Amino acid sequence: MKIIELRRLDLNLSLAELSARTGIPKTVLWELERGCYLADPGHAVKLRETLGLPGLPDNSQLLSHRQRSRICPTRPVDWPRPSQTSWQSMERRFHYQLRRLAVPEAVLAWMKECLTSDSPYECLGLCGLAGDGATGMFENPHACGYRRQAILDRDGLALGERLLPGLRWRVDGEECLLWPQVTTLTSLGTFRLDLLMAMQGHWMSSELDGGTHLPERDDFRDQVLGIKPFRFKNEDVKNLRFVEMLKKQLRIALSLKAA
Repeated sequence: MKIIELRRLDLNLSLAELSARTGIPKTVLWELERGCYLADPGHAVKLRETLGLPGLPDNSQLLSHRQRSRICPTRPVDWPRPSQTSWQSMERRFHYQLRRLAVPEAVLAWMKECLTSDSPYECLGLCGLAGDGATGMFENPHACGYRRQAILDRDGLALGERLLPGLRWRVDGEECLLWPQVTTLTSLGTFRLDLLMAMQGHWMSSELDGGTHLPERDDFRDQVLGIKPFRFKNEDVKNLRFVEMLKKQLRIALSLKAA
């Protein structure tokens, strides 16, 4: 919590000095200052006394899952079956590519039942990821740390605690989470991301540009969303280049962020 760090700095204490006075490990203090979690009651008592923060909260004030469910019953999985038009078109037009990708039948069936897609090319791109080992998942991007914009469901309502279907994929041994067709709400309207991705604590997106793509709108959209997406063309997907190109873009982006 920022209040701990600010008070420590007001008292001209280093993390090591605060650790020595309270007996709380430096790593725990660092995580508390970053807001990773609330202090347990024992640590909170020491911090209140040492820092002069009588109102410092602790994790005893958190509602348990059972308490929260009694007050606000939740329905985390509430996602209607997507239109099958794009999936059916993909299977008709790209049967040769599908055979080459060798997507497991169970994974393909799950994607058709759960993943929304605007075009057969997007469906083929998802199949490319599945052919490279991606599997289905349900997760909430906000719960994973996405805070740039509010995510909406298909009815334009706030996602809240509900889960979105997506894919888990590994790149160079690191897990990458991908959610297709995510709608976000901004002060200038709503925008849809073809793929929202999380990897190594970083958020990225990708867009598949079809024949109706208008490049002149890209800069405005990127500025509003605060994410410059990786851009691919339909031909990249049709020729089965999408997966390797996406891996390359992810490696470049993550290496730049780490620098």
